[in-house]
Amino acid sequence: MTDYAVPIFPSRDLEETLAFYRRLGFAGVLIAEHSYVIVNRGEFAEIHFYEALDTNPSTNDHGCYLSVDDARRLHDAWSGIEGVNEPRETEWGMREFAVIDPSGNLIRVGSPL
Repeated sequence: MTDYAVPIFPSRDLEETLAFYRRLGFAGVLIAEHSYVIVNRGEFAEIHFYEALDTNPSTNDHGCYLSVDDARRLHDAWSGIEGVNEPRETEWGMREFAVIDPSGNLIRVGSPL
């Protein structure tokens, strides 16, 4: 097993969160008895969510960075999904875009130019 970090975010509605990430191509499971959701995309992209009913999407400050091989290709696959922003090329040599889920969690996605 390769070492990697797993972010744990709040979710105001676990079923809504699971449905959103499934639209992005993540596999996931709702663990109802623990009020918890785990989603993954391949072997190295995994996010956990705990139930936090008072989460306010407009003030949530949780986020993580997802490093991928081709941010443009992934953005194209996710375009049209609400919360997926347009990619941009940064001065530090990355192509990046942001995804904001229904609970306000930020996933910044990037790949080298």
